[in-house]
Amino acid sequence: MTQFLYLSTVLIWGTTWIAIPFQLGEVAILTSVFYRFALAAAIMLSLVLVSGRLQTTSKQDHSFMVLHGMCLFSLNFVCVYTAGLTVSSGLLAVIFSSSTLFNAINNRIFWGEKPTPAVFAAGILGIIGLSLMFWPELAEDSNKGVDLGSIGFAFLGTFLFSLGNMISVRHNKKGLKPFTSSAYAMVYGTLFLAGLLLITNTINLGLSPSIPWRFILLGHYWQRGRFHRLPFSRGPHRCQQSSLRYSSFPGGRFSTIHCI
Repeated sequence: MTQFLYLSTVLIWGTTWIAIPFQLGEVAILTSVFYRFALAAAIMLSLVLVSGRLQTTSKQDHSFMVLHGMCLFSLNFVCVYTAGLTVSSGLLAVIFSSSTLFNAINNRIFWGEKPTPAVFAAGILGIIGLSLMFWPELAEDSNKGVDLGSIGFAFLGTFLFSLGNMISVRHNKKGLKPFTSSAYAMVYGTLFLAGLLLITNTINLGLSPSIPWRFILLGHYWQRGRFHRLPFSRGPHRCQQSSLRYSSFPGGRFSTIHCI
């Protein structure tokens, strides 16, 4: 089961990185991320309700799911999209792979689980491997000069992603299934983005019938939604969280591969 969930995580996250460049440039970043999770939340919550998998939750659970949505389904993507305006996807992938190390450190801080040397060795090895894979893009970034602000946004998004993973661990420890916690967190993340759109007056929908990538994105969102159905019955975050439960290794070890 662990291997199946791990493979599903890798495959679905791969399509995520393919879709991101199509969202940059036409509309504001906040709007792009809002589109993404408004559609994902609608699909996820509908499937959970129809399948009868929605669990009873407490006010405390919802407080953590709000934080979950902010870290994992809104702010981290805003940071990554912002960095993607000036940084190549190869460099973003290398930076995002550092979430493996962030997970190991945060696991120690929040849950008292001491990471083994193998976790750090594997994380560093993965970063080196990705650096070699994307070396042409990294060299190009180096030649034209890299915006340090964008690098900072990429690392901040990665750190927020790791914090979201720690909240997912909390949900698992409390007996909340990924279907329930992720469905609510996506809704809260979408509402948080809607609030940011209103506060910043960034209501630029950018809808035009001449934009072909809208159909690509819709297909991508539908594909993500299909992974919540049988036989897969899970999306990337659900697979990752479930895989965390089944695996005997502490700390996030998916990040190095799923960002390729």
